[in-house]
Amino acid sequence: MSMPREVKGSRNISTDLFTLESTNTLYKLWTGGGSDISREVSDAYLNELLFDEHTFGTAMGHGHSGVWTYGDAFKLARAQGVYDGIERSWKEKGDREFEAEKIVVPSLTRQLSELAEQVDVKGRRIMVYNSLPWVRSGIVTIRESSQWNQGIAVKDIQTGELFSLANKDNTLRFFARDIPAMGYRTYLLLKDADFANTDGLVVDE
Repeated sequence: MSMPREVKGSRNISTDLFTLESTNTLYKLWTGGGSDISREVSDAYLNELLFDEHTFGTAMGHGHSGVWTYGDAFKLARAQGVYDGIERSWKEKGDREFEAEKIVVPSLTRQLSELAEQVDVKGRRIMVYNSLPWVRSGIVTIRESSQWNQGIAVKDIQTGELFSLANKDNTLRFFARDIPAMGYRTYLLLKDADFANTDGLVVDE
């Protein structure tokens, strides 16, 4: 875990790669459209595999990587460039994760946007996609400008159920119930709503 940012990114991208592939396949089945992402996926997997490969990157034990020093002697040796080679190898390894991220994140964003555009619902809406092979409920978090939405609730267009919408610090949050396995639900943004007949939270003194 000497590269916590890269390791976290690698684990997230591994999940996003599965989502990208499955969503692309489903989009083609549902719409008859879609694009060939095989090259993008192949490049992303290559970078992920190289990042995960434990022998990729130099170690002091390999030799030719500097000398063992500590304290002020280490600081001096590093300032003199003694460890430049080994540190460059670590940066090259870490860059593999960022290269995968640069491929997957925009590709997945584009694919989900294309899917959302196919949903024939008027008004301001949010599509929630579940990439897992089982039904899932949970909190949806969207980071957007607070000016983007002045609503107080979202409405599931399939069930009619209302859910309160939190809008704070350019972050929208609401609870999404029973998103189908490898499917989606669409929610309308509402500026006013009556929660009298919903299963919202209650306070019991």
